[in-house]
Amino acid sequence: MKKNITCLLLVTIIISIFCLSLTVSSSQTINAKDYIKDKFPSIFSFYLSSLQDLDSYEKEFIDLLQKLLKEEQEYYAKEVYKNGFSPELLKSIKEGKTFTTEELFEQENKGKKDSDYAYEAYNQAQIFIDKKKYEKALPYLEIAIKTDISSLKARAYFNIGFCYDKLKTYSKAIEAYKQIIRIYPDYAIAHCNLGFAYDQLGFHEDAREAYIQAIRIYPDYAEAHYYLGVDYIIFGFYIFAIEAYKEAIRINPYYTEAHYSLGVAYLLIRDRDSALNEYKILKELDIDLANKLFDLIY
Repeated sequence: MKKNITCLLLVTIIISIFCLSLTVSSSQTINAKDYIKDKFPSIFSFYLSSLQDLDSYEKEFIDLLQKLLKEEQEYYAKEVYKNGFSPELLKSIKEGKTFTTEELFEQENKGKKDSDYAYEAYNQAQIFIDKKKYEKALPYLEIAIKTDISSLKARAYFNIGFCYDKLKTYSKAIEAYKQIIRIYPDYAIAHCNLGFAYDQLGFHEDAREAYIQAIRIYPDYAEAHYYLGVDYIIFGFYIFAIEAYKEAIRINPYYTEAHYSLGVAYLLIRDRDSALNEYKILKELDIDLANKLFDLIY
């Protein structure tokens, strides 16, 4: 009898401990919406609220998620929304695994056709370019150039060159423009931009050749004529520079920089009357440049 009472007490104690553990476990869960409130952008909070009641592992996951970059937060939040929480997600964050912009984009666009994938990357890059966030655009453009679609590849390389121009990383801009020209040898704008990048690095002979190529392809390319004139001034070929500036003005009579530079070129060959004539034209177009030229004349 005494033995039966002892067994009954043991069973009662075990049941009590089990119930207590359930109570403790229940008390450790936290409502996801309450816990993530004001911690993330609203769309991320929407994704994460799918967790409902957080256990200790999910709470740790949320705490660590707060410390990540916004792009990584978005990736993990979407993973939770699509596939639910998993120990692997927590492990990735705890191990300090991070993703580049390119990797995040690739993760999110798995399964898309190559053409759709490349266009999506190009369009995302264009959004950043429009916002003048050139460094952020570059990883997406690197994805876009992997396409087999020649026109898209060329546009992506052009924007890479453009971004590097804006970032003053001219050697990389040069490589990008060269890639475009390999695809489309008669792309006049690429030749002109290549010349501009060469000029910024002091490779004026290479720049001159690039501008001449642009003009060969598109004879009425005012900017190419203008920049060619700038190089001729550097070389000391003032008569050639004057002819180049005149061509730029013939194509675009309102090209104020060309009028100013033509006036300066006239002064370099001591033709003050012609320089003064450019000053009179500039007065109607850009008074600041006109006054600047006037100061050089007098």
